[in-house]
Amino acid sequence: MADIEHKTARPAVQKAVHKEDRHFVTALARGLEVLACFRGGDAMLTNQEIAQRCKLPRSTVSRLTMTLTKLGYLIHLEDNGRYRLGTACLALGSSILARLDVRKMARPLMQELAEFSGGTVSLGMRDRLSMLYIESCRGTAALALTLDVGSRIPLATSAIGRAWLATVAARERHDVMEQIRELDDVAWPRIRPGIEQGIEDHRTLGVTCSFGEW
Repeated sequence: MADIEHKTARPAVQKAVHKEDRHFVTALARGLEVLACFRGGDAMLTNQEIAQRCKLPRSTVSRLTMTLTKLGYLIHLEDNGRYRLGTACLALGSSILARLDVRKMARPLMQELAEFSGGTVSLGMRDRLSMLYIESCRGTAALALTLDVGSRIPLATSAIGRAWLATVAARERHDVMEQIRELDDVAWPRIRPGIEQGIEDHRTLGVTCSFGEW
């Protein structure tokens, strides 16, 4: 499975469609959405930027960021009013990465492929409507932009996301594509052909591609 990307810095909000029931804690979900809206290239965000990405009222975001700050998941920078991720997030992420045995098994093979191809080889997993990078290896001759471990990119418009869609069971693919469509009905007619082309490319060529689409 190959991951070929031309990277452009274009943030996209990826938000799963939840079927809420009496066990679903909306406040907790919103707090996690706030943390998830920080991208790999985001050093700091304002409440307004967070509100736009999470599609929540600014007053709600203000309460969430204050709570997350008190718990150590965010750090408030008083000189500019912005927020950055706190060390509590780092502890969670490190704990999860340490338990992903697939990283340890895959890394030697990934590094060998990176050296052979002179490129970058990355491993990702799905997180709602995003792909989260959990390992990345770079060849000695690689000049391409490399996303760090922990980077999050849109599932629907990235090569690694389309590779995931191409290999999962048809029912799961259908459910995720419905979530993507419901998230942005206006953009869906533009997004869908790229997904379908990726699935066909994977079937016929064994690769999926994305050229500056996200």
